[in-house]
Amino acid sequence: MRVFVMRFGVLGPLTVETGAGIIPVNGRKQRLLLAVLLSRAGRPVSPAELVDALWGPDSPDAARTTLRWHAHRLRAVLGDADRLLAGPTGYVLHTTPGEIDRDRFEQLHRDGLAAQAEGDQAKAAELLTEALHLWRGPAYGEFADTEILRGSAVRLDELRLSALVARADAGLALGRHAELVTELAELVIEYPWTHRLAEQLMRALHRTGRTAEALDVYRDTRHRLVTELGIDPPESLRALHQRILRRDDETAPSTMDDKVARQLPSAPPGFTGRADTLAALDAETDGVVLLTGMAGVGKTATAVRWARETMRAEPGRFADGQLFADLRGHGDRAPMEPAEALGLFLSALGVPGVEIPTGLDGRVGRYRSLLAGRRMLVVLDNAGTAAQVRPLLPGDPACLTIVTSRDRLTGLVARDGAQGVPLDVLDAAESLALLRRVVGDRVDADPDAAATLTELCGGLPLALRIAAASLVERPRRTIAALNADLHEARLDSLAVDGDPESAVRTVFGHSYDALAEPVRRLFRLLGTVPGPHLTLGAAAALAGTDRRSAARSLARLASAHLLVPVGEDRYTMHDLLRQYSRELADEPEAFGRLREHYLHGAYDAHRLVRPKAVPPPPVDFDPAVAAEPFADSDAAQSWITAELPNLFAAVREPDDDGRGWRLMDALSGELYMRSNPADWAAILDELMPTAEPRAEGVLLHNRGLAARRAGDSGAAADFLGRALPSLRETGDRHREIDTLLYRAHSLADLGELDSAAATAAEARALAADFGNERMFVAALDTAAIMHWQAGDLRVAESVCREAVDFKRRTDATLIGVSLGNLSLILIDIGEFDEARDAATEGAASGAENGLTSVEMSNLDNLARVHVATGEFAAAVEAATRALTMARDMGAKRTEAWVLTTMAMADPARAESLAAEALRMAEEMSSPLVAADARILLSAAARGKGDVAAALDHAAGVVALTTERGLRIPRANALTVLAEAHLAAGDAAAATTAAAEAVALHERWGSRPGLARAESVLARAAG
Repeated sequence: MRVFVMRFGVLGPLTVETGAGIIPVNGRKQRLLLAVLLSRAGRPVSPAELVDALWGPDSPDAARTTLRWHAHRLRAVLGDADRLLAGPTGYVLHTTPGEIDRDRFEQLHRDGLAAQAEGDQAKAAELLTEALHLWRGPAYGEFADTEILRGSAVRLDELRLSALVARADAGLALGRHAELVTELAELVIEYPWTHRLAEQLMRALHRTGRTAEALDVYRDTRHRLVTELGIDPPESLRALHQRILRRDDETAPSTMDDKVARQLPSAPPGFTGRADTLAALDAETDGVVLLTGMAGVGKTATAVRWARETMRAEPGRFADGQLFADLRGHGDRAPMEPAEALGLFLSALGVPGVEIPTGLDGRVGRYRSLLAGRRMLVVLDNAGTAAQVRPLLPGDPACLTIVTSRDRLTGLVARDGAQGVPLDVLDAAESLALLRRVVGDRVDADPDAAATLTELCGGLPLALRIAAASLVERPRRTIAALNADLHEARLDSLAVDGDPESAVRTVFGHSYDALAEPVRRLFRLLGTVPGPHLTLGAAAALAGTDRRSAARSLARLASAHLLVPVGEDRYTMHDLLRQYSRELADEPEAFGRLREHYLHGAYDAHRLVRPKAVPPPPVDFDPAVAAEPFADSDAAQSWITAELPNLFAAVREPDDDGRGWRLMDALSGELYMRSNPADWAAILDELMPTAEPRAEGVLLHNRGLAARRAGDSGAAADFLGRALPSLRETGDRHREIDTLLYRAHSLADLGELDSAAATAAEARALAADFGNERMFVAALDTAAIMHWQAGDLRVAESVCREAVDFKRRTDATLIGVSLGNLSLILIDIGEFDEARDAATEGAASGAENGLTSVEMSNLDNLARVHVATGEFAAAVEAATRALTMARDMGAKRTEAWVLTTMAMADPARAESLAAEALRMAEEMSSPLVAADARILLSAAARGKGDVAAALDHAAGVVALTTERGLRIPRANALTVLAEAHLAAGDAAAATTAAAEAVALHERWGSRPGLARAESVLARAAG
């Protein structure tokens, strides 16, 4: 068996890593499956245990089938078929020694204790530190409290505590008392009942001359034990207390070197996350590190935390001292001059005041001379400019300097060789962890509200800490109540009473005040931008300036971390900064310039990307805000894809100048293919009451398309029908043809096939007369579907192939539509191989062109091919992808259709899936979906022995398909009715129904349907 080397992490959130990087394991059940298998690596875990772990006692009937699918997907994620094997006693995950961080930790722990037993305290400290560095959070992360993993998680947490205690013992034995104080103080809070930690903290405090604090630790510990547990401190703790009181030699304070500067502030409590940043700092051994980020992101806390952790892990790293200065680069107080900072540093280094040089150059020289040959850390916090920092940089490479700033200080990188380490906001998991450490169990009591709170704070540590402090101060206040306040007045709520300098608005204001007025103006204008990001061109239009001026202002805002670059010439803004910018916005007309810019770009892109599509109504543009011309259709499509969220947001703003509905219309193709139809409909409903007369037909046309995408064929036919008179009145022939085509589809969905065929024929004739190739091929697509629904399969196939060939010769952007139609037709004909190829190519085309609706329809067709060929697992996978897309997009009609496919692919869930599909079909008046669903329900009832229900469903679907003229579905319904009659023992009725089904399938050319009907007829006759 061959197993590739990987790294599995269970000492914190679950991780999988190879030499190429981290492998994402998506889906909670898949991650839980991996966690359970890792907890018993090399040993089998039975399917029953895994089902219970993944679903609990109320597991679904198909749980074991789904478990096999999850195992299959996990093998694919791990990329090694030999890694996860299924045997007679269960599933086994194979690992090699050292691949799981748990195993490495346990080995290092054992080795550390062994070294300690042999008296080698330095080696013990080194090994135990290495072991503890493997921990990233609670064992098994999000699954720590899962029943099947709880025992393993508790055991590992106890081993971690053992390692912490042993390492502290080693550190005390090596005389590292001062370095241990902060760590032990945090551990006593984390493990309040572990008296050994209290003893160690008392010893460390006393040995560093802090005897009063050591005695306070004893008093606090004793009080806690007596009041909360009703017990006295253990003998060892009481004995240590007495020795400290007597000042026995063993615990006497050590002599401290007053010349060693130790200016670092204490590490912030509750520090969370930042693993990548801390690792980046670990990689820097000397020189200058520039830690940058927006106001409130935690730069100082990260720098101090790293320094404290480094000194604990490597006691000799900065043994000659640590210097720290707040340079006041941003704030109400004047920035600290370099000479002032140097004077403070020289004093800390033991230089008497009378010997400190008066001039800057003299202080720099004396400072660098003192640091020469020393292993020191210099932290220059809150720097404003590179010029402020340069005189404070040591000259010796043995020293490490960390500079924190809200500015990028690119001069330090370019001229002084600083290594930039950008600091971003916390992710969702880190934000929740920070809240949990400060607020406690209230986070887990209402996880949804806690998640909302982290979103409202945007992952900004300052905002999160202020919010958490508010909750701590008011224990009865719910997180949901705080969220309500934040929704109403976010920046007002993120303030601390009595400490205005800590308010989020204040720290943002310091950054804003440091800018020149043209840059401040652009920042204010950004408050009018409704979308999530903007480009250089959009910023120039917004400000009414040239691109060069806008580029300078954007670069300065990004340098000050008031904007975040997210691509070439594209920027975004933190939500809280956006809120602050809106408070300052003072030019409402700026948004009009921005929307004009978007409208110009949308028209140009529409012309290039969809040259044969219905053109939007003409409009005169202001050349001052015009978008940059596109080089070709690919560039235009890229612009649409990148700008889509901004364009949609701009459409939703009040339409005072008629630009809003025109922008919406220019985007109608993208809206149809990519948007949630409910959102699209809401935009149209907002626009229609105030729209000018010319807009009526356009808006009704689009409203019909939104209804169609939502699966409401009746509403779609109504809106599209109401659009036609207005379109004819304005002479909009392109859109008239388009409206007729979509109306034909909607009528066909309703089973009104004659009206649908007539409407499609009218559209095809108009397109031919008008000479529009795009409209003509769209009419071909529509005609193919009409023939398919009418049962004329070979005619439908011929027309569909004509559409595919035409698109291959001209524009293949929408070829996925025709390929999807072709695959549906070929499935009914029985040509499954070619149907699979058509659906596969169609799905790929949809994905490549960003047409989600085309991709999901073809995926559903592909699933139906897999069902027809007996590949049920592949069918479930394809249908699941299609179903997810349909639900994400709010495409109800497609969702209901895919549910019937899922029912075909998953017999164990067929009844519930078909019932849900039928409910949705009846709500939307979709007879095609209803017919499929009732056929499936009849078969499910027959399988359970409920013959009456089987007959009822079968008779119902025969009546439905007969009434709506659905020919092939009617033939399928007759076959199901014959099977129900056979189950009831009525061979004569079965023969009659099956014979009619055979005749219909022969007439329409459906080989799979014919084979099934003939089989039933043979059984009825026999």
